[in-house]
Amino acid sequence: MRQFTVLRAATLHAGPLAVTASIIGASHVLAFSTPGRTVTEVFACAGARSAATPLVIAPLAHLMDRDMCFVLGDVEYRFQARMGELADVQHAKARLARRQRGIALAFTFPHRTRDEEPPETIVTVRRAAGGFVAETVHGYRQEGCFVLTSSTFTWRRHA
Repeated sequence: MRQFTVLRAATLHAGPLAVTASIIGASHVLAFSTPGRTVTEVFACAGARSAATPLVIAPLAHLMDRDMCFVLGDVEYRFQARMGELADVQHAKARLARRQRGIALAFTFPHRTRDEEPPETIVTVRRAAGGFVAETVHGYRQEGCFVLTSSTFTWRRHA
């Protein structure tokens, strides 16, 4: 995370599992961990550079409305992205307000001009059976663009 400016961050534990959610600029990072593996999602509406070996680097348009799933040993990771509406931002803010257990992060970027509607990023994470579900909204009101993501991380323990 040293290569990013972290604006908000929090960690949620569920037994031996953990997830750290971070807002980095108009982007987010989710690091899902089991005792033997970490899967890190870096999502940026613009290009991002990382020293990590990526599973997927794709233009945003190639990720839209697709259900991507990777199984890495005992870990299943799913990712979806879609374009949304202003109502989706309002629903995310409502989830943020009632989030009693889990992670609820939001960051509204400073105004560059008085008339500008600043971008905002919202990240929520909750526990789910065997792992976590994370939902994010990247809102660019000035452009009328809202990008929503959903990530599911499941640990399939071996008996």
